[in-house]
Amino acid sequence: FFQENMMLFTGVLLIYVPIIVLWRRKERMDFFEVSGPQLLRSLGWFLLLSAIVFPVIEVGNRWFQAQFFHRHYVGGHYQGLAKAALFHFLLVANPEEFFYRGYMQTQFNRIWGKPFRLFGAPVGWALLFTSFLFALSHSMIVLRWWHFSIFFPSLAFGWLKERTGAVTAGALFHALCNVYSFWVALNYR
Repeated sequence: FFQENMMLFTGVLLIYVPIIVLWRRKERMDFFEVSGPQLLRSLGWFLLLSAIVFPVIEVGNRWFQAQFFHRHYVGGHYQGLAKAALFHFLLVANPEEFFYRGYMQTQFNRIWGKPFRLFGAPVGWALLFTSFLFALSHSMIVLRWWHFSIFFPSLAFGWLKERTGAVTAGALFHALCNVYSFWVALNYR
């Protein structure tokens, strides 16, 4: 039962452990949008970053698939994509962004501050350290050779949190990255 529901249990832990810690310390969870305009701003940053990054990723992916795996785009395979999107948004991206960017990155920012600017967003060492821990945590469950690369999209998730002040844009971008990986597995042979 536990192994079959590992993602659900992990998601619950990633949300409720920080809630309990913050509640016991009487600290606010100040990493959510509090108004409609702030939510629209977060959605705008998500859409803008997606429009910039995903065309580049697709071109790079096509080259990488052909060069290293001798796979090519076959297209037309979308079965399970909607279910994967819902799964990744609700059970993967939201809990992970809540924990890593909302809780952990915020706590590290309180310690180290945000002395730098990156594309208009105030950032600090918390962005790098949280991204490192995020990538490392993926290897704690199952070790894969490519897990080091998780560090790079994690930087984007963390930057979106700093740019918007909330985790929504990062959670959406995170889910889209995961769904894109699922789509690649379906459409490259």
